[in-house]
Amino acid sequence: IEAGIPLFTGFAVSNAVRMGRLGAEAAQSGYERARAGVTFGITRQWLTVLLSRRLAELAADSVSAAETELKAARMLKDKGMVPGADYYGAEAILSTLRGYSLNWNKALDLEKEKLAITLGMDTSAGVEAEGALNEASYAEKTRDELEAAVSSGRRDIKALEKMAAVSKTSETMQKDSLLPTVEAFGAWEANSESLSDFRSNRLVGLRLTVPLGDPAYFARKDAAKAETSMAASRLDEARKQASIEAAESLSNYTAAKESLPVAKETLE
Repeated sequence: IEAGIPLFTGFAVSNAVRMGRLGAEAAQSGYERARAGVTFGITRQWLTVLLSRRLAELAADSVSAAETELKAARMLKDKGMVPGADYYGAEAILSTLRGYSLNWNKALDLEKEKLAITLGMDTSAGVEAEGALNEASYAEKTRDELEAAVSSGRRDIKALEKMAAVSKTSETMQKDSLLPTVEAFGAWEANSESLSDFRSNRLVGLRLTVPLGDPAYFARKDAAKAETSMAASRLDEARKQASIEAAESLSNYTAAKESLPVAKETLE
C-alpha cells in the first residue's frame, strides 16, 4: 500500500484547476446565451402574433368601411345614376381588401400555431397572446453604444474568451510538462507465506520525478499551440461578426425610426 501527497507538480494542478474554472464559466455563458435566445424567440413570436392580429383587425375594418361606401353607391345606381370609373375602381379595391383580410386572418392562425409550438403547447388549444401594440418613443442610438453592449454583454463572445484562455492554459501545461514533480510518500509492504508469520516493511520519503527523453513533448506542445491559435481565431471572427450585426441592427433601427414620420403622414 502506498500513498503520496504532491508537493510540486510543475504547475499541473493549479493549471488544471484554472482550466476547470474557465470551462465552467464558458459553459455558464453558453447557457445564458442559449436562454437569452429562447427568450428572444418567444418574445418575437408573441409580438408577431400581436402584429398579425392588428393587421387582421385593420383589414376587417377597411372591408366594412368599403362595403358601406359601395352600398350607398349602389343605391344611387339603382336610382338611375350611371356609375363611373370611380365606382368600378372602388369595387376592385373592395375585392383587394377582402383578399387582404383573408390572408391576414390565415397569417394570424399560423402565427398563433407557431407560438404554441414555441411554448411547447397543444396547437389545438387555441393559444392567445395578451397585449396590444402601441406607439412608443424610440431613443437615439449610436454605434459606440452598440459596440459597448457587444463587448460587455455578448455571452457567446464571453464563452469564446474563456475557451481561448483554456487553450492558452493547456499550451502552458504542455510547455511545463518537462518540469520535475516532487511528492511526499509513504509505503507499507507485507510478504508472508502464512498469517502467523507476517513480515512487513515501512518506508517514507520524498520522490523526485524528472521526464527525460520524452519523444512526444514537441508534438504535444505544437498541437497545444495550434489549438490556442485556432481558439484565438474563433474569438476574433466572433468579434467581427458581432460588430457586423451591431452595424446592421443600428442601420435597421435608424431606418425604422426615420420612417415613422413618413408613416404618420401616410396615415393622416
